[in-house]
This record gives sequence, structure tokens and C-alpha cells, in this order.
Amino acid sequence: MKNMRATTSSILVLALAALAAGARVAAAETGAVVVYGKAKAHDQEVVASAVAESMRAASWTVAEAALSPKDLEAIITCTKLDSPWSCIAPTADANRVQRISIVQVDPDPKGKAVVLTGQVLFPTDGVPSIEQRFCEPPCSARALGDSARELMKVLIDRASARGGTGIEIATVPPGASITLDGVMVGASDGKFPVSAGVHQLQLQRSGYRPISREVTVTEGQVLKLAYPLQPTHDGGRGGGARSRVPPVLLGSAGAIALVGGIAYSLSVDPPTSTSVDQPKKLYSGPALAVAAAGGAALGVAVYLWFRKPKPRSTPAAQLTHHGAVIGWSSSF
Repeated sequence: MKNMRATTSSILVLALAALAAGARVAAAETGAVVVYGKAKAHDQEVVASAVAESMRAASWTVAEAALSPKDLEAIITCTKLDSPWSCIAPTADANRVQRISIVQVDPDPKGKAVVLTGQVLFPTDGVPSIEQRFCEPPCSARALGDSARELMKVLIDRASARGGTGIEIATVPPGASITLDGVMVGASDGKFPVSAGVHQLQLQRSGYRPISREVTVTEGQVLKLAYPLQPTHDGGRGGGARSRVPPVLLGSAGAIALVGGIAYSLSVDPPTSTSVDQPKKLYSGPALAVAAAGGAALGVAVYLWFRKPKPRSTPAAQLTHHGAVIGWSSSF
């Protein structure tokens, strides 16, 4: 261990029971965390804890098991190869490890920022995915931990996608926007890569009741989900929940104006002058105008009541391995 501390880059291996000075590791039948670099030992400890927390959140088992300095050096040396797992395999098998999360923590030579460079390695992986995050000054322990968790979220999602873990979602009818863990990922029907663990799923489509579910995905599983969408009271024709209050109020006012105008017009007494012949009833122009307006309002109310809403379009986004596709989805 003393020889390890004398190397240019100190190696930190996480032990879940306690974190002590020097190199530490958290390894078990399924996972190990290796953190090393030129950053301060305290910074490496913060990163190691955050990495282990992220792995557990993704349902990856992380348990305590010490790795020898020789094994640590071998793992770090293997990360420099294009296909590192074939090099790591003997060490991983000897320590019963199926996946390794490796993060290098170094101070930024241009400033006081801390640079995190990470990768997740496992047997079925080809060329590993490498990601970087920067903790800008003043880089507190909390900010450093958040940077490490953000880094691991990306790496774990990519590793899960390469390992075949995902969710396949279908709806009847299709075209519902899909939100996973607060992020819109696309529209049904579709297949979306996710990390193993618990996820919050929301489905929304104009004219139908929204759906919220908590779903659990296991490692290597493609969870297939199908949901029949329940229409709102307008029959799910794409216009959303339509209020009946406006046509009722307009129709009521129109009916009152129509009946009142006609009744008033027919009840007007004829003039008392007998110089010319007069009809028994005098039709009042203003009253008839009110009645006509009431009839028009009643007609509009009937139209609004039976009108079929026009289809509406909603924004949709689809994540791909090469970027994202953004557009609009419509119902007809």
C-alpha cells in the first residue's frame, strides 16, 4: 500500500464499510468502483461514494471486497486499451466482478476545477464509452458529488443500452408522448434504452386521460408495456376535455331572447288613432331584431354542442444513438 501512495497518481478504492486513507475499492459478485488520480484524497472519497450510490440506484450490486494494489494497477493499465475487458477479465474473474466503474479525478491544470473522467466496463462491452465532467470552482463536496452522479447517470444509461436494457411502450391509440424520469423521450409506440432500476413513466395524448406509473426494469431486460388510453368525455377525438358550459349559456340566452322578442312583438297594442285602419297586433321592429339575435345565438350554441373538435398536434422528440429527432405528432 505504501508503494501505491508513492506513485504519481494515487488510487482510491471504495470500501463500503469505511473510507480510510490510501487506496480503496468496493467490489462484489457484480460490481466494483475504482477511483484514482491526482486530486486530493478527500475529493476522491466524495467521488467514490457518489459513484457507488449511482450504481446502487441502477440496481447494480456494490459490496465490499478488497483488491490488491497489483490488481488495481492492472485494471487501470487495461483502461488504456481499445478493448479493455479482455485485459481486465483475469483480474475481474479472480475477484468475482462482472462490471467495473472507473473514474479518474484530477485537478484542472488551467484552474481550480476538478476534472472527472469515467467509464463503465463489463464483459459484453466492445469499445467502452468515456465521459467527462468538470466541477467548476468553488468546487464544494456537494458540487463534486453531483458532478460524479451526473457522470455516472450518463455512463450507466449507455452501458444499459449496450447491454440491451430498455423499455418498449405501446399505447392504443399510438401517438402518446412519453416522459421518463421527468424527461420527454419520444412518442408511442417505441423502444427506449434505460438503466436498470425504478423509473417514473408518464404518458399523455390530447383527448385522453394521462397515465402515470412507476416501473422497475432489471438488468438486461427489455420491459414491454402496453396501455389502452381512456378518452375524455369528448370521445378522444383529439380536442382535449371540451367544456359544455359556453354552448349551454349561449343557448339559454338565445332561447330567452327569441321567445321574449316574439312575445313582446305580438303583445303590442295598436295605436288609438282611427284615422286609418290598423291591424289588431303591431309587430315591433326592435323586438323582432332581439328575437332574430336570439335565434342566431341559439343556432351557434347548437353548433358548438355538436361540433367535432379539430385534430391537434403535439411536440414529440425521439432520442437516437446519433442524436435526437424533434417534430410534431397529430391525431386524426
